[in-house]
Amino acid sequence: SLAYYGFSRWKDAQSKVDLWTLVPEDAAFVLETNNHTALVEHLKETQLWDSFAMLPVAQRLAENIAWLDSISPGNERLTRFLNEKEILTSVHVLGKSELQYVFYVPVNTVGEHRFLRTLTENVNRSPVFEEESRNYQGFYLTDIHNTAIGSSFTYFSYHNNIILSP
Repeated sequence: SLAYYGFSRWKDAQSKVDLWTLVPEDAAFVLETNNHTALVEHLKETQLWDSFAMLPVAQRLAENIAWLDSISPGNERLTRFLNEKEILTSVHVLGKSELQYVFYVPVNTVGEHRFLRTLTENVNRSPVFEEESRNYQGFYLTDIHNTAIGSSFTYFSYHNNIILSP
């Protein structure tokens, strides 16, 4: 029975999850892209990006990505990791001028798992970030606080997917 339990847990962990099933129903809109860099470049050419870039949530996101990119293993690996993936981003309206977003990022290969493990180890060693873990409804959540800019984000892994949100 122990072998069956172990095999069933391993099989469940290996099964692919449709990311759309993870998106909450209260999302105002959802972006799906398989070329993150091209999407950002296209949005920067529109008035939508100008409006979004003025929001504090967008500024904190850009600053956190820059900090994470500075400690990521290799040269610009975070950008390469995010590019050419089927990524979902759900946007949630919290108030008149407050948005929240959630990223759903699949982790498909051993190299991607290795990259994430090294990145989390670098976050632990960095004097800029403070990490705290907690259990929430059976999920192991990791809270990362950026002491340089005073913002935080939380992530967890679910069936080879990273779900990340401030």
